[in-house]
Amino acid sequence: MKLLQSNKVSLPILYLVENESELLKLPFGVPYIRNSMKDEKDIIRLLEFEVLLRSAINTGLPFKWRDILYANGFGKNISTTASESKVCKHTGDEEELMGESVYEYIESSLYIVDIEYLKNLHIIPTWFTDIETAVKENIMNSILYNPSLYNKKLDLCSGSVELTSPEKNLIIIDISSSIPKAISKAVLLLAKTMASQFYADLLITGSKSTLYDYTEMDKLDVTKIYDENEMDNDQVHFVKLISTYRKYNTVISFGDNDNPGYAWSNTYNKGTKTISLEEGKKLNKWDVNRIYSFHTKSSKIITAYAEWFSTEDITYMDKWVTYLS
Repeated sequence: MKLLQSNKVSLPILYLVENESELLKLPFGVPYIRNSMKDEKDIIRLLEFEVLLRSAINTGLPFKWRDILYANGFGKNISTTASESKVCKHTGDEEELMGESVYEYIESSLYIVDIEYLKNLHIIPTWFTDIETAVKENIMNSILYNPSLYNKKLDLCSGSVELTSPEKNLIIIDISSSIPKAISKAVLLLAKTMASQFYADLLITGSKSTLYDYTEMDKLDVTKIYDENEMDNDQVHFVKLISTYRKYNTVISFGDNDNPGYAWSNTYNKGTKTISLEEGKKLNKWDVNRIYSFHTKSSKIITAYAEWFSTEDITYMDKWVTYLS
């Protein structure tokens, strides 16, 4: 367990924990990110950029992102191929983003994931507030989504309410190459945290689809996910997984238009065929109550690896990826 600190930016109080054992030792409600210590550098960079971007937006004034990065010691991380920095204008809730790429985020990219959208859904702990408020909010959110964790840590129930075993949730993360790697990597860095906070299994879809159970999160090595699953798309392994019944309460899906119904051909997909949406829904034995769709390109259509679920309770998330150019 380690308090995350930056020599460039003042970070909120936030601990990096590697496993459930460390998580249970952390005072309940204290903000945390669950991941490996070898990912510490990338996680700190994610937080540094969140703090800087949030501060710039909150001024309500136009700003030059390149200048902000240089002023805070990030010169080496700014794209040397970028054209002259442009002004980023924010008006109310609308954002107008103009010009060419001005920096590299984790890896060469034009995109940054707005972590506030994940916090507002309570699937990662709150940390961008004062510590007292963060602790209170995180305790309530843990009770809401994972009462078994609440029972385990505090050894009590509230009043006459009996806390029964909750339904698990599911997080789907598409890591295929059609999605900018800065997006998938940022989400992956938070994947184990989301699974812990949201009591969720994790489904990675690349050239093959792999389901990581909530109980196996300690074994998950985020840095190896790209090598283990590769970055094409999948039909064979996805269909095999969804052919066996599972029940999930909420599905949170990060992805784009590439879907398992296409006849993909790669190392893990041989002899595939085109599968229609109607056929896909019949093949899918997973029962889900609702879906939150984090589509990288549209706020009006569902992410493709979630479209075979039959629920009509779908929330389409908008503006969760900021394009800085």
